Amino acid sequence: MVAAGAILVTAVRSLRRTRRQINLDTSTAIALSSPITSIWTRIGIEEKALDKQMVMTSAAAAEFAEAVLKHAGVTEMAGAGIHIVRVQLIQNDPSSRVLQLPDPNLSRIADKIIFGTGDKLGIKTMTGDTTFVKHAKSNGVILDVYEHSPARFRGV
Repeated sequence: MVAAGAILVTAVRSLRRTRRQINLDTSTAIALSSPITSIWTRIGIEEKALDKQMVMTSAAAAEFAEAVLKHAGVTEMAGAGIHIVRVQLIQNDPSSRVLQLPDPNLSRIADKIIFGTGDKLGIKTMTGDTTFVKHAKSNGVILDVYEHSPARFRGV
């Protein structure tokens, strides 16, 4: 009986922790880093992240770092540096239901990891790239996401 109580307390603490987190995908990290992101997009993202710990999977962080190096200008690089210190990195740990989504040309593995980790942890994922969300939905997997306008680095 004591063991069951301890398990319940641990589960409740875990649930409270995850409700205070929000998973960022690469497009959201770019939106928060770029000075030319629409003010309405930025306000929407910041509002959804208010009072929440922003987290990124290792896969999203690696994809973001690659995008910064390849496409960001000096101002965007500075924004990326400011943004990344606000984010807690988490291990890739995708849910089996997202990992099992069809991917015939193996082009969606990073998305499977990013969205699947949020799915497994019960954390809403913010994204400006709805392609994978639509793909998952068309295969019967509904993901908990906040969608915002897309953002790209422009080299500024």
